[in-house]
Amino acid sequence: MSEKARRLYETIAKTGGGQKTAGDDVRKAGTEGNSLPLCRTGKLGAGGALATFHAGMPRVVGQFADFADWEIALSAELGDCVDIAEDAAGETYTVYSHRYEKESVYHVRETEDGLMVS
Repeated sequence: MSEKARRLYETIAKTGGGQKTAGDDVRKAGTEGNSLPLCRTGKLGAGGALATFHAGMPRVVGQFADFADWEIALSAELGDCVDIAEDAAGETYTVYSHRYEKESVYHVRETEDGLMVS
């Protein structure tokens, strides 16, 4: 083994290097739930995490037969209690999900096949 390879091997052994899993980072960072550090903790700033991932509210987009069909899909994906607010032009809808406690904006246009939501 070369000197460089030996030093690298020793450094990895001392620092606990090797393959990591997301669970290792969560335990080191002391976080819970849907917040996972995206970098090795303890090496960058306060808390050690460069960025965190928070699971967001799913988007319900695509082609639907009509508005009622989209409402059913929203309820199935976002929970039974969703609030839908239409803008003045009728092209943009703000959907608030009580399950996720978040809102998302959707652009809706009528097509010959029904409703296109993006």
